[in-house]
Amino acid sequence: MRKLMLMVAVGGFAGSATAQDDSMPENPLPEFVPRDLALDEDLEEDILEWVQARADADEFSGVVTLVRDGIVLVEEAYGFAEKAHRIPNTLDTRFRVGSITKSFTKVAVAKLIELGKLHRESTLADLLPDYPRLDIAGDITVEQLVSHRSGLGGMNYGAYLESYMPSIRRPMDYIELFADEPLLFAPGTREEYSNAGYIVLGAVLEAAGGRPWEELVEEYVFEAAGMVSSCFVDLDRPHVPVATGYWRCDPDQPDIWCTNYWRLELVATSGGGNYSTSQDLIAFDQAMREGALLGPEANYWYFFDRWPDPSENIIPEFWPAQAIAGGAEGVSAVVVSNSEMALSVVGNLGGDSAEYVAIALAEGLEMFE
Repeated sequence: MRKLMLMVAVGGFAGSATAQDDSMPENPLPEFVPRDLALDEDLEEDILEWVQARADADEFSGVVTLVRDGIVLVEEAYGFAEKAHRIPNTLDTRFRVGSITKSFTKVAVAKLIELGKLHRESTLADLLPDYPRLDIAGDITVEQLVSHRSGLGGMNYGAYLESYMPSIRRPMDYIELFADEPLLFAPGTREEYSNAGYIVLGAVLEAAGGRPWEELVEEYVFEAAGMVSSCFVDLDRPHVPVATGYWRCDPDQPDIWCTNYWRLELVATSGGGNYSTSQDLIAFDQAMREGALLGPEANYWYFFDRWPDPSENIIPEFWPAQAIAGGAEGVSAVVVSNSEMALSVVGNLGGDSAEYVAIALAEGLEMFE
């Protein structure tokens, strides 16, 4: 079933869900079968029933939204935002979206480039004179950080858990946790998914933009795209209600779900962790496809991961199909889209429960054919 390659690898706390956090069912439920979207009059009912079966089996909790040509075909909430008090998920529930935050960070970087406040070839030495590793700072560029070609790898979450977590709040605080780790490869020589690289981009945004990176994302992404419910929530200082995440913490008791509070960073990073609704993620995708957030060249960079050559058509008839995702223990979010449809699935069970639903639906609807 898993033919669909996600543009942003599932990543959050430590990158991917742990072996204990196995949200895939031991006895798989019926698959969502392929269908002709133009001819299937029962599509909405079939999708709702299929997802409900997963929710009834305690394999999904969250919200599913499917839009075609701007018209909402499916929009439904399942399960509980808080299990102990049986507070249900609703269409307005905010879910942590993991590494989907990286897409917002990328847009904020692109916006500063458009405004002339940042340059793709600027190095960490140019932008962050206090970067702990001056021996490599001159070799890593902004563009390499964005495209996962910097040589920086993950983040030392062991050090994070061992630290006084409430004191780790700003990008430079996080950078101290992995700055001494050796590079995985010489900058620019290959590509490998990098949570650390995007955390460094948070510091780059602050240096170039002159204010906290979250404010830049709020202005250039959330406000510009009409993402009215998206926000950053410090878990030790909550100011809005959000879904509690749950994960299977004990492999010997697969029916036991633990909260993920102690498994997540208390403060979101530019590599992952803001909260959004399913509708807001659709709004972001549509805004990018309409060119509402960036100019043509920067929009091209967002979709194709390279700046266009002067001779290229930088406004294609349709931007390409894409899938972006984020996941960790109790965090699972996916947006899949093409020129016709957009599908958002967000959830608060396991580390890939929303991914499982999104991939099944996207393949069943032949969104990437």
